[in-house]
Amino acid sequence: MRAWAALVAICLSTALSAQERPFFHTDVRERAAKTALMKAAFDDVAAYFVTRHGLSLSHPIVFLGSDEPGGMETLLADALARHDRRLRRNPLDSKALCDGKRLGAAANREYIVMCWRPQDSYANGWNSGFEPRFTSVLAHEMTHHLQYQLARDRPARRMADNSDWLLGPSWLVEGMAELVETDYLTPLSAFGGKEIFDYQTRARRSRLILSDLQESGSVRGAAAYGVARFASLMLARKHGMETLFRYFEELGRLQDRAAAFEAAFGQSLASFDAEFEALRRDFGAARDYGRK
Repeated sequence: MRAWAALVAICLSTALSAQERPFFHTDVRERAAKTALMKAAFDDVAAYFVTRHGLSLSHPIVFLGSDEPGGMETLLADALARHDRRLRRNPLDSKALCDGKRLGAAANREYIVMCWRPQDSYANGWNSGFEPRFTSVLAHEMTHHLQYQLARDRPARRMADNSDWLLGPSWLVEGMAELVETDYLTPLSAFGGKEIFDYQTRARRSRLILSDLQESGSVRGAAAYGVARFASLMLARKHGMETLFRYFEELGRLQDRAAAFEAAFGQSLASFDAEFEALRRDFGAARDYGRK
């Protein structure tokens, strides 16, 4: 047993050593404490992806964290330039991301940005009640980077008819990241009727349907996230979380959303759209979905 545990530890250490670590950046005030938080969170999330999903980042990104949102655009521009990364014209709206929020986060193909409210003190133990939430949100944002990676979507690609960006549908992009954020803290395998009912209730209360949430950027607000989260949960319960990751691999290979969805899940997007409407209205159907 000890030999097996040692072998597992060696394999995990090898996988993590191959992980591309981010370039960590923050502001000047209490830099050491903030950087320590970011590094510890990244190491925890990286270990989660390696052990639970066998995945790791293959592309080093900029990871910027700060409690000074007013200067984040400048901090991000400087950090990206320092690592020879191309800066979009309007890469970040720090006001929308951070104002009035305990924690805000965003991912783009070259970076993750996280902002939080200023702390009264950054003495030892300052982050004891903050770190779990910070780390689970980082898991959400790192999911997006793995989606980019698996779909070979760096730089971003367009659909064949040029109607939208290839990475999508938006409800699956965001819904999957929401599931990972939850799974990091509470494994989805432990979900029972109560959790399924809670997810279903949020989706049922919305008038949005999946076809409303196809286009890039269309998942905005609590109602949209509720629908996306529940739809992704249903797919995960029937096919397993690994199949959600596989969808993005198929997307990279086939460069077509509809073909990738059918290759990964064995049904068309349109048929799942119709199935979903029944699942969010019938608790029994949702509870038993995917059961053999």
